[in-house]
Amino acid sequence: MQSVPDNIEVFHHGDIDEVAEIFRNELPDDFCSLLGSGFLRGYFLPHFLATDPHIGYVARHDGRVVGFSLAARASGYYSNFIKNNFMGLSIYSLLACLRDIRRTGYFLDVLKVMFGSDAFRPFDDDLELLYLSVDSSHQGTGVGGRLVDKALQEGQQLGFNRCVLKTFPSVEGIQRFYLRCGFEPLHLNQGRIWYSKSLPALKPSV
Repeated sequence: MQSVPDNIEVFHHGDIDEVAEIFRNELPDDFCSLLGSGFLRGYFLPHFLATDPHIGYVARHDGRVVGFSLAARASGYYSNFIKNNFMGLSIYSLLACLRDIRRTGYFLDVLKVMFGSDAFRPFDDDLELLYLSVDSSHQGTGVGGRLVDKALQEGQQLGFNRCVLKTFPSVEGIQRFYLRCGFEPLHLNQGRIWYSKSLPALKPSV
């Protein structure tokens, strides 16, 4: 087992290539990862870094990024992303479907989850943990929990009242991980489970 990385740092533009690589290799099939590294590097991750507020951290070991967490205001994040990157999203989605026609149904299911009548509607003061991933060489070392803690601490400092996230029911290990981090099941939405964790308001300094 690898030692736990000592450095948890703020995610910057210079980390995009390494984060995109872990994103594609370690996360279960996801809308963004299926669109490929070019989409992640050119559209998704730069949009995240341009979002205000955004909370991003990377974990390093021997100078290499081995994990990351991305969080932002839940309300409107993906609708703003689609609006601001519609052309690139359309092109990469078409290319992904041409590579594998079966992905067409998956992408339509994602849109139903995001905009369907049963879609979960977060509050304006909800922080969403958008993505968390750790390289397989460092899974089980505690680095994932540290990345979650850093994101929640900053979210609390920014005044968010709770953190929400969504997972696939079939990925039981991820569900157990978030339960250990203090998250509780909140809402089942067309094949996705939403979890939440309260972020108590910080006491004013004396």
